Amino acid sequence: GEGWIPPTAGTVPRAALAACRLSAVAGEDGLRTALRGGAPSAMLGEARRSRVPPICCENRHLRHDMADQREPRAVLLYSGGLDSSLACEVLRRAGVGVVALHHHSVFFPLREARAGAPACPTITRDITEEMIRLVAEPHYGLGKNANPCLDCKQHMYGLAWQEAQRQGADFIATGEVLGQRPMSQNRQAFARMEKGAGLRGLVVRPLSGRLLPPTVPEEQGLIDRADLLDLQGRSRKR
Repeated sequence: GEGWIPPTAGTVPRAALAACRLSAVAGEDGLRTALRGGAPSAMLGEARRSRVPPICCENRHLRHDMADQREPRAVLLYSGGLDSSLACEVLRRAGVGVVALHHHSVFFPLREARAGAPACPTITRDITEEMIRLVAEPHYGLGKNANPCLDCKQHMYGLAWQEAQRQGADFIATGEVLGQRPMSQNRQAFARMEKGAGLRGLVVRPLSGRLLPPTVPEEQGLIDRADLLDLQGRSRKR
């Protein structure tokens, strides 16, 4: 989809990991600084020296027989980029168990793991055939560089929900930032894609959640709105 950043196989890129470790050391302000790419080198050094565990998708086994008094669980659409990695950290801090779902195809291939990067539990799915069909006949039209942004994301929402049902998860989540992409990351597009996928209110966007209408997981008390961020735009400002 639009703005897709190919991940390494089941890993978090070094830059994303450093930024997320920084967020664990410096708190929410540090997380915002990392998102904007302005983290001071001294703070990054502190993050590297710390023994903060890997930030994305702790090894939480999602079991259907843990329905009573269990933590809320989510399947996160995970590109391997900074936004989806930080979305995972926000969910983790909110007490949500996360499974990362990465889709790859001929348009955004799965790369080999980078040496030294910590493993991140991830489910990978090859969606090449679906993507070829979407490129040939996009229902919502094409974005920049002939990529069917809305169709692609709506399709991935549906695949993520199918995985959530298999895993016994409560909702799906993404690293989308309100206003970051003009075609696919605005309130109208979010609502249209959720409706098209039959998931109205079931998609949590941790990086911009405070700026968007309350979701079903919030209304059910599975996640606290105060734990979500209020970032928007290409610069990810408040």
